[in-house]
Amino acid sequence: MTKKICIICTLVLIATIIFSIFVYYYNYCCWTSVFNSSFGALNALFSGLAFGVVIVTLYWQQQDSYNKSFESNLYKQIEFFITLTENLSYKNSDGADCYEGKGRDIFEWFYTKKKYFVNGRDDLLGLKEKLRNNSRFFLNDSATNIFDSYFNYLFNIYSYIDKSKLEPTEQQGYANQLTALLTQYELLLIYYYIESLKDCIDQKKYGKLSELCIKYHIFKNLNKADLANPNHENLINTKAFI
Repeated sequence: MTKKICIICTLVLIATIIFSIFVYYYNYCCWTSVFNSSFGALNALFSGLAFGVVIVTLYWQQQDSYNKSFESNLYKQIEFFITLTENLSYKNSDGADCYEGKGRDIFEWFYTKKKYFVNGRDDLLGLKEKLRNNSRFFLNDSATNIFDSYFNYLFNIYSYIDKSKLEPTEQQGYANQLTALLTQYELLLIYYYIESLKDCIDQKKYGKLSELCIKYHIFKNLNKADLANPNHENLINTKAFI
């Protein structure tokens, strides 16, 4: 924002000087009196400066109005996202894998405790074990569709920030506020969700979401030691971790 203001002020100042010079020479040619010419030049200069101030003021007011509107809408979206996360619920009545949870606890349960049966035995606990040898397993488990609205809304907010007219540093600042709300297990499921999209027919979604992850360093708070496999550190561009 500051950079834009400086550019506009500079352009207005240049335009004012050119305008003043033009009016000065116009007055000089049209008036025989030196006094009148000088007075006309000063008048033109002050008029030009006043015009420049008006232009900058109008721009500043417009930008300030946009910022307030953007911020208000953003915080409403984040508030809804928090509510959506808190209201997530999952219930499994299967005796061997009985579980009922709500909110952020579900993320941890899915990643570390959900039972997966191999050869009739519940040998594997958590998505982490299934992901260890198949980093794109996430969407293979139909139970993970309970997170669909969560993922969609989260990245809609990042997209809203990305499409704003704000300076990159301001966009990053707002994105950081959103990222700070995400717990470790949320980040882990988001990470493997993005990875699993590589197997989808429509690669546009993967491309867009991974781009947002990289641009806004969404995984900078992710503890790589919690990944299902040490070799998974580079599944997404390392810039997403910076």
